Amino acid sequence: MTKQAAALSARTGLPITVDAPSRRLELAPEVEEQLYRLVLEALNNTVKHARATTAQVTIRVSDCFLTITASDDGVGFDPTQARPGHMGMGSMRDRAEAIGAELKIESGGGRLGSAVTVTLERDR
Repeated sequence: MTKQAAALSARTGLPITVDAPSRRLELAPEVEEQLYRLVLEALNNTVKHARATTAQVTIRVSDCFLTITASDDGVGFDPTQARPGHMGMGSMRDRAEAIGAELKIESGGGRLGSAVTVTLERDR
């Protein structure tokens, strides 16, 4: 994810930091692909819509869970509002569901920025 974030940052000018374990995680290829695409969608949404000055991806691993959060300091949005013609949030939900992960989207309500968090049990 670090290389992809750096490439996106170079293309867009948005500083993106990645806080992740130094070792590559052992995940099934289909799980890794869905997580990668989900986080990339969250970052692309930040670039397109958030007017953010920074973004961050945080990857945490415990004995039981893998948690990835993509967050920004942008203008935020109301995640309960339908967005006709926008497929990003639906795509992220579908990807999380496909691998049995929990997806949480936090934004709006006086909160600065947005955070997309996906949590997956480690036995997957």
